[in-house]
Amino acid sequence: MHRFFSLAIPAWLVLTATPAAFAQPGLNTRFIPAQAFAAVVARPQAVLERESLDLLPREIITAAGMEELGFDPAKIEQITGILALTRPLPSEPETGVIVTFSAPYQLGEKLTSKFTRDADGKRYRSNRPGQLLDMVRVSDTVLLAGTPALLETMVETTATDSPLIRMMTAQPPKHDFTGYLALESLQTQLQERVKHAPPLPPPLQPLLEVPDHLKSVMFITNLKTMSEMQMGVQLTGYNAASTDRLAEIADGGITFAREMILSEAKAELNPLDAIQAAMAAYMDRMADTTVKALEPQRRGDSLVLMTNGNAVAGPMLVAMLLPAIQQARQAARRVDSSNNLREIVLAMHNYHDTYRKFPAPAIYSEDGKPLLSWRVAILPYLEETALYQQFHLDEPWDSEHNLKLAEQMPAVFAAAGLDLGNKTVYQAVTGPGTAFEGTAGQSIAGFTDGTSNTILLVETDKGQAVEWTKPGDYLFDNDNPNHDLGGNRPEGFLTGFADGSVRVLSPTIDQDTLRNLLRRNDGNVVGDF
Repeated sequence: MHRFFSLAIPAWLVLTATPAAFAQPGLNTRFIPAQAFAAVVARPQAVLERESLDLLPREIITAAGMEELGFDPAKIEQITGILALTRPLPSEPETGVIVTFSAPYQLGEKLTSKFTRDADGKRYRSNRPGQLLDMVRVSDTVLLAGTPALLETMVETTATDSPLIRMMTAQPPKHDFTGYLALESLQTQLQERVKHAPPLPPPLQPLLEVPDHLKSVMFITNLKTMSEMQMGVQLTGYNAASTDRLAEIADGGITFAREMILSEAKAELNPLDAIQAAMAAYMDRMADTTVKALEPQRRGDSLVLMTNGNAVAGPMLVAMLLPAIQQARQAARRVDSSNNLREIVLAMHNYHDTYRKFPAPAIYSEDGKPLLSWRVAILPYLEETALYQQFHLDEPWDSEHNLKLAEQMPAVFAAAGLDLGNKTVYQAVTGPGTAFEGTAGQSIAGFTDGTSNTILLVETDKGQAVEWTKPGDYLFDNDNPNHDLGGNRPEGFLTGFADGSVRVLSPTIDQDTLRNLLRRNDGNVVGDF
């Protein structure tokens, strides 16, 4: 039995009764292969025929479908989309779609022109780059589509057993939209991925435990009217103890979201102003009401997350959570970038242990021309010896040979949250008096201001990113020491110090303090930072 709860109407009425408007065909899992771990089942025909949704543009949907596809979308009884893993994570999943019609269908010329039809007249193979799905007409009422490898498996599947199939069989799709995620089938892979995941900020650390406890996720959506819907999410643990822990994690996540939202919303309010103090109190009350509405309900070994029946409520809650989500993402990205910088600085120290000096700003030719970045020089100390050995160290970074290797940028040089291709914002500080002064590597003995007071690396603004193999770094400017820094995140910019530490410096840091930190031997006292 479904265990969802709705604030609009009693849960037992929504989920144990199956009104005629919600009636649906029997579950058919024939074409779902064992590798599938997720499915979404939609019922377009039932939705489009519902009297309470009479304002849907049915005529337009039918006309557009006939024109573009050759068939009426209103005659689609059921669509089942699936995801399947044919290779271990982090490989991308294969996609498949099962379309069941209530009457015989035809494929229109506009649709089939994008495919090459096989001799059997039933198989359609994509003939356009970028269109990844092939199609197969298995009968006059069933159409399959999917990525080529998965589609072949779907066609050949007759009967199978898997966590996803068992999940769908136990709770058939009786709603307008029903989603299934059988995490049980991915547990071992997810646990392995978590072991190698970078550390998260303390409030998010419990999320790393989710693969240990979460067996499956199911969601439903029913469109009651044009302005009202029923929504529910069910989280099922492996046992009672797992569900208890999931409840704790969910409660902690909701509490964290509440605190983040209120912190940002009330940041500019003056508690001494009566009206602004009242606004803060109202925000607290609104947040408490929202948290109460989102409180998970225990149902056996499952947790149910609740929403009310108003279609506007979902988007409103999402909008309210966006600041918290954004801050959590920023925190996670900052941690990722901090780990990258820390690993790079450690590699530099290992290089120093070998050569008694840090790497030079570049690998130079005999006549002093910079050829390749210091990032190439430290590859052996980043467990990238094989890549290092492929470079022609006597050729520039953009030679025909070396330029191809630039496409193999190690992940440590990629800043989290910035899509920069093979460019990096992790750059050495160069210029007079800095850690990378001149064309020779510097010894720690020359850091007379102290390694904890000298910056080796900075995370520059993304507009200053350079190809990771190219000799190009952050040039210290005494008159403007924080140029091109602090634009990637509001809280400041990341720096890697010569003692191995990584710190976030405020974009409003005192300019004299920053000058002193960017130079290794000026003898000036470093102020608070």
